[in-house]
Amino acid sequence: MRRIIDGQGSPWDVVVGRASWGVFVLLFVPAGDPGSRESRQWMLHVEAADQAERALAEMSDGELLERLREAGPRDG
Repeated sequence: MRRIIDGQGSPWDVVVGRASWGVFVLLFVPAGDPGSRESRQWMLHVEAADQAERALAEMSDGELLERLREAGPRDG
């Protein structure tokens, strides 16, 4: 798990999740006051859980903030 702070000063927890059909995603979950924001997801282009975890670990905070900006609403 990673924690980032967006441009408005709001914290987000970032974890690897699994969507349908075996697709791995980064899940951006509001930390602190989740009532003001909804969870978001961004699709990873990997084939295995260890690759997904490594991708998350290797991304800089700036890269994660970019993924958050590109992320869509969380499925389900």
